Amino acid sequence: MKNNLIAGKWNEIRSKIDQWRATPNPADPPRDDKDREKMIAILQKQYGYTQEKAESELNKHYSKIIL
Repeated sequence: MKNNLIAGKWNEIRSKIDQWRATPNPADPPRDDKDREKMIAILQKQYGYTQEKAESELNKHYSKIIL
């Protein structure tokens, strides 16, 4: 019984880890327009931002970390 529960949770945890690996790290500046669009889409999905608000927040964040 416990083995089935552990196996089920392991699969759930493993899928979460795979999702985290596929998600770009917000601390890394976008390398190209494709990465930038992915980050904007993540902000829109996670926080419900409009396209303009997501771009504004992304620009604000990167202006702080890029010299």
